[in-house]
Amino acid sequence: MTATSPPPLTHHADATTAHLASTHVEAEGAMALESAAVTGRPLVGLTVLAAWITVGLVIAVVVSRRGHDLAPLVAIGMLFGPLLAAYAASTLARHERAIRPTVVSPGVDMGGDADVLVVVLDEPARAADAVPLVRSIWPRLHRVVLARPVTFETTEESDEVASDAKREAAAALSEAALFLPDVDPRMVLLPGRPDRAVSDYVTENGIDYLVAVGDTESQAALCRHGSIRGRTVLITTLIGDPPPDDR
Repeated sequence: MTATSPPPLTHHADATTAHLASTHVEAEGAMALESAAVTGRPLVGLTVLAAWITVGLVIAVVVSRRGHDLAPLVAIGMLFGPLLAAYAASTLARHERAIRPTVVSPGVDMGGDADVLVVVLDEPARAADAVPLVRSIWPRLHRVVLARPVTFETTEESDEVASDAKREAAAALSEAALFLPDVDPRMVLLPGRPDRAVSDYVTENGIDYLVAVGDTESQAALCRHGSIRGRTVLITTLIGDPPPDDR
């Protein structure tokens, strides 16, 4: 009986070597995939973070156009990202409705029945543009109101801790009053977006004449606001000359 010879040692060694090589290749492939995944995680995280901040900044800019200071909104937008939209639509909107115009000086009534609102949009000296209208309705004049649009945040400070912006706006109104002779105007700060703030004041106070003095871009913004056009006589450099002076 012939004995079965054992397999050659070289064949067994070759098989073992091939198995080890295959295992090594698989291990290297797994390590490469894991390394790629680890490398990709920071990129994904940075992309999400950039998108979060970008969306927050865009919302901050949009909200600032409602009449808010941009700087604090930028900080909030970078931190809370898209969540700023929900805050602006709820809490901030209610806060805006609660803020009222700030009376800097009560002024003196003239005894008539016609109220004139002079909105100073840039240089205080431009308040002199309202003089022809005031003179033309002098016998009917009840009150002249000088107003300056400001941000919501400007009017939130109390008189004791008035912000620089509030002091500057009040000083501008006091200077503008010097260009309106023979009247002691009421002076107010109107918070919010200028066209809406002016429209609300016109509606709530029954203003008869509106004089918007300042740069043409700001005047145009006021003129585009339909509720202002429908409730008052606009006297600006864009609309035309005031009524003839019959004083």
